[in-house]
Parts: sequence; C-alpha cells; structure tokens
Amino acid sequence: MKRRHFLASAALLGSSRLAWADTLQQRLVVIMLRGGLDGLAAMPPVQDPEYMKLRANLHEGAQVLPQGFSLHPSLSWLHSRFLAGEATGFHSLHTSYRGTSHQEAQMFLEQGYPNLQNKNTGWLGRALQHLDPNMRWGAYTPGVGIPRVLQGYEAAAQGQNQTMELSYTLPTALLKMYQADPSLMPVVESALSIPQTSHVLPRIYQQGLSYDRGWGEKTAKTLAQALSADRGPRVAVMEIGGWDTHEDQKTVLAYKLRELDQTLSNFRQYLGPSWRKTAILVMSEFGRSLRPNAQGGTDHGQATCCFLVGGNVQGGKIHAIWQNLGLQAAQGNVLHPTLDIRWIIRAVLEEHFGISAHALDRDILPQSHSMGRIKDLFKAS
Repeated sequence: MKRRHFLASAALLGSSRLAWADTLQQRLVVIMLRGGLDGLAAMPPVQDPEYMKLRANLHEGAQVLPQGFSLHPSLSWLHSRFLAGEATGFHSLHTSYRGTSHQEAQMFLEQGYPNLQNKNTGWLGRALQHLDPNMRWGAYTPGVGIPRVLQGYEAAAQGQNQTMELSYTLPTALLKMYQADPSLMPVVESALSIPQTSHVLPRIYQQGLSYDRGWGEKTAKTLAQALSADRGPRVAVMEIGGWDTHEDQKTVLAYKLRELDQTLSNFRQYLGPSWRKTAILVMSEFGRSLRPNAQGGTDHGQATCCFLVGGNVQGGKIHAIWQNLGLQAAQGNVLHPTLDIRWIIRAVLEEHFGISAHALDRDILPQSHSMGRIKDLFKAS
C-alpha cells in the first residue's frame, strides 16, 4: 500500500521571553525524511567500481562532490552549497537498528538511545532541557502533534494552544498521502466528500505534468520566517514523507529530491541574515537495498546518507568510511553501516548549541562518548 507519499508535519519551539532570543543566536532545523532515503541514489559513490554494476538502471547522472562521491541531479541547490562550503555529507551511517520496520527504525532515530527504551522522549526534547532550564518554551504545530524527537520536554506540550496557521488541513494531507493509490484514493475522496479531487492534486508518478510545489517548500518558508524573528523560536522540526520507493524509484526520487532541494533553498532565502547562524540536519530512518527490485524500486535496507547544511556549517566535505560495494553485495543486499548517526547528532548539539559532553553522555545520547568528535564541522563563532 502506497500510503506515505505526502505525509508531513512540522513543529517549532519558541520562547515566550526575549531573553532567550538574545542569549541563543544559533538556529537548528531537523528534517526527517520518512520512509527510508536511498542514500546510494541521493549521494552515489561513483568512485566505487561496483556501483554502476549494481545500480546502472537507477543511476540518474551526477554532480561531482569531493572524495569520489556525487549528488543526484535534482539536488542542484544543495550542490551549490557544497561548492560554497555550506554543506557537508555523511554516508554509510545508521542507528544500531538492523530490522526493516519503519516504526521501529524511526523510534531508534528519534529516541537517540543505543537500544529501544520504553520512554516517550526524544534526543532533541532532552537536549532542550539543557540549554536553559529556567526558560519556558512554547510549541507551535500544524495540528498533527509534537514529533517524537521533541517529546519528553514538558514545556513543549504547554504551548499546543499556540497553533501555527498553515495552509494544509488534515483533509488535504490525507488526499496527498493517498493520491497515488488507485484503490484507496476513491474511498478517501468519498469519505471527505470532495468530488473530483484526483483531477486537481498533483500526480508525482507521471512525468511532464505540472504540480503544486508542495507542503515542504511552503512550510519551510513559514518556519524560516518564524526562526528569523527577534522573538521567534530557535529550533524547528519538519517531517516529509514519501521516501519508501518500492516502485518506479527514478521518477519518485526525481520529484522528492527536487522538493527537498527547494525546501532547503527556501530556508536559506527566508531566514535572511539568520542563515549564518543556522544548521539544518537532514536524516532518514534507514536506506535501501543495493540492487533494484522487479518494480524498478528498492526495498528496505540499512545504511543511508544524511546532510548538514547551513551558514554556520564548515562544509564542502564528505565524511564516510567506505567499504567496497562488491564485497558488501557478496554478503547480502544491503549497504552495511560504518558510522553511527548519533555521532553526527552529538557533534551538532555539542558544537552548534554548546551542550556539555557530560549532559550528552548522561541524558541525551547515552554511550555516545566513545564515538569521538568531528573536528571543524562548524565555523568559529
């Protein structure tokens, strides 16, 4: 069932006092790509001689990156940020999870623990408690609840009455989610009593049709304008679905990566001068299979890539411990992780927000101290 094509949500944390905006200038945006991003398609390892043997039917061309990697052609704006030194890539990374369940993989990613815990807290929610425990925050959401990564911070729930006015309602989100499923779309339309909606909504599986550049890009503008305000928030979380590419991956990813690219561009445009203090972390719960399936897509895998973008990022680099794809293919059909994504999260919280190593080790990212530090990931203040 194709049910995650346009699932998306966003949340903001903001202060009710000007003092917070005065003392914390850094902004952080976390973008969750729900469904499992194919890191081999988004950031192909073109230097690996086995890559084209495994992925010739899915390869879409390349924009050159450092260290033998490249970037999908739909990510042209992101590529410009690599050239400008404002974007960094990470490859072959994952959590400690090795299963194939979206729900469980996302829980690992958002909880931030080395193993699943029976706790309703996320690593970002716990981190916010250490920035200024005396400051009360409000949460701003489009009515879909607080993302798991923010849960556990009590002040976040206190601000739910301060709802951000976004243009996409629940009916619209449902229609977007199910638009590519011919069996369920008529049922959803009937239930919502919206006739002939399928003729209006974009069809992302058909090339050449015009489409509404979607929720992600428009929401990025709204969030960026809030983040750039003097009395505005300093942290935003955004979720974009549609990355579970079991079928027709080339068409789907060309659309989705183009949407992500414009979303990132909108953050830079509407953040204005605040861009120079901003870091955007783009991450997904797992990657895809090494080989394509019979439907022109890929199945659930393990390792993937992620991106760190922003005016405060010391970019132009790729961090990866690469293993030959031929050797990996001989052992199965997945890209095996060589980096733990908590390593990147830790660096962002410690270097960008100045959270202490003690707090990270004890409360936020337990058992992450042995991963070491990433040097020169951010520009000097």
